[in-house]
This record gives sequence, C-alpha cells and structure tokens, in this order.
Amino acid sequence: MRPDRATLAIATAAVLAFLVARATVHETRTPDPGAPPIDERFAPLVAAARGERRLGYLTTTTDGREERTRRVHAQYALAPALLVAGGPFRLYVAWAESGGALDRLARERGLRVLARIDAGYALLERTGP
Repeated sequence: MRPDRATLAIATAAVLAFLVARATVHETRTPDPGAPPIDERFAPLVAAARGERRLGYLTTTTDGREERTRRVHAQYALAPALLVAGGPFRLYVAWAESGGALDRLARERGLRVLARIDAGYALLERTGP
C-alpha cells in the first residue's frame, strides 16, 4: 500500500521540523565551534547572580542580529531568571565585543564587574542608589 500525498507531505514536514529544532538546540548549546556548552561557560555568572529572578541586560553592539544572538544565549544560560533590557536593576548581564568596551560600559553606568567569562559577557552590579 502506497501512502497518499497528504501523508507524505505531513511526514516530510515533521522530519524537516525535527531537523530544524535539532539544529537550533545544538546552536543554543554550542554557539562557538569547539567551545564548551553554554551551561558550563555561563556557570560563573549564574553562581554570582545567586538566584536573582530579574536581571537587566546591557550591550555595546548596535548590530541587531548580534545583539539578539548574544541575548538569547545569555537568557538560555541564566533561565529561569528573566533578562530585561534597561533597568534599573541591582544586577545586569552585559555583553561587549572587548574587555575594554565592557569596562567602559560598567564605568559609564556606575556598575562594577562581579564576574566575567571569556565569551565577552559579565555580571555587573549597581554600586550606588
């Protein structure tokens, strides 16, 4: 018995959806070839956040695609905490293209670096009111 066209179309769509989902999960878990999984990379920031439920999110990039990618990676790693652009918050997750840019961002906003990871991310804390 041969499957009809509708069955073949549904089966094809299901296989394609599975492959896309699998590739998306792989990208979220390993955004940089050869890098450890996101959970391991972000462990210092997660530990420093001490279970905070809402964190601000800051970045120095003006590239919308890069900003979204970096924010999704941070949100995935820090879940169930919610990342919110702007503030005011006590703690912020920040991403910058370089350590110097990250330090400038913190200084300009009156924040101090609590933890930093190699991927350009840091957890920043408000130092004043």
